[in-house]
Amino acid sequence: MTKIWDIAMLVNKNDKKIGWIGEEAMDIRQAMQRVKVLADVQKSTELVLRSNLQLHTYKKNASIFQEQSPISYFYFVVTGVVYLCKLNHHNENRVIFLCTDGEMLNETIVDGQPSSISAIALTQTQILRISVKTMKYLMGQDAVLAQAVMESMASKIRRLYHQMKNTSSSVRLEQQIAAKLWKLARDYGVPTKKGVKIPFDLSITFFADMVGSKRETVSRNMKHLVDQGLIRIEGKTFYIMDQQDLLKFFHKK
Repeated sequence: MTKIWDIAMLVNKNDKKIGWIGEEAMDIRQAMQRVKVLADVQKSTELVLRSNLQLHTYKKNASIFQEQSPISYFYFVVTGVVYLCKLNHHNENRVIFLCTDGEMLNETIVDGQPSSISAIALTQTQILRISVKTMKYLMGQDAVLAQAVMESMASKIRRLYHQMKNTSSSVRLEQQIAAKLWKLARDYGVPTKKGVKIPFDLSITFFADMVGSKRETVSRNMKHLVDQGLIRIEGKTFYIMDQQDLLKFFHKK
């Protein structure tokens, strides 16, 4: 039987420079080192990955894959921010997760089913992808890789459990928004003189998709947070004035 080791597509021979980090060229090996799932694989696995992984750049708002569509690749974020979303029964998007540098996007397709979510680039994003067939073969050969994929999936499940608690009917909408903003500041925030800046554009509509509410309702609750001095909004740029104050507001009964 012909093995993947024998038919590897040597499209990246000699680690050809095919991507960019800032102003510096990036090769497949460098991109792999940024992805948690791929960072500690066996040497033989690394060689096959380097020959089969492809690096692509997606512009802001570009679709990476769509819900209910057959998917032939596993995707990994190298740089940038991607949001995973799902249509509700009103045909409206509900944002489930934000994923950033080093995260795997679609572990669930290991079962061979169509994707249950869509992935869209929130910022310009670099993505590594590899065919499902190759990845599943490697997972069968490399226990470290298989374990890393399971841990990535477990992390998303735990995040989903926590998210369900924070978006329950017992939590007021403005507290749900405060929790989302606090997490964005913790995960992505950049300290500035104006406060902790979320370093990518966000809209009220996007927040409405995150909390599953109407835009007008979210806008009113955002204004309340602004009036209390907890956040500052300049166009589509959000600043968190004090992360601890925002966290206290979320826990306030």
